[in-house]
Amino acid sequence: MFTFRRSLNFSGYAAAYFEPLGSVVGSVLQQTDLTTDDFMVVGAEARNLHHRSFGKDPAELSTTSDIDVALTLQSWTGIEKLNTTYKLLDSSKSAIRFRVENVPVDVIPFGELEDPIGVVQTPRGDQQINVLGYRTAFKAADCFVLPKLGTVRVVDPAF
Repeated sequence: MFTFRRSLNFSGYAAAYFEPLGSVVGSVLQQTDLTTDDFMVVGAEARNLHHRSFGKDPAELSTTSDIDVALTLQSWTGIEKLNTTYKLLDSSKSAIRFRVENVPVDVIPFGELEDPIGVVQTPRGDQQINVLGYRTAFKAADCFVLPKLGTVRVVDPAF
């Protein structure tokens, strides 16, 4: 599959233009050992960032108030730190939901902790999260430079 990887620099924009994503990611970066290299923005917020990249205002598109992020992780340490820092709201077949900066955040863990590839067990072991294709999407993700955050991967719409 052909993908066109874009790298966009929004560092000159006002940080408020990217809220609440900026506050959520900033808080997680400050409170954990995670870095922006571990993040991939997915879901509606990824769509919003892509619309902004073409000069369009995504305000009328937003129908959800949560943020979805995928985290490439070597182990459960990052999720455990989130679990001790933020309120766990839910753990389901699609994500682990936390409240970060008063925003519901769905976290999709993937990477080395997949067993087997494409499947992640929730920390309690009571659910399996299907993450098939996340590694490929992560490698092909667009890179957006956001104010006060640096470079954050944003899932390509093809994925």
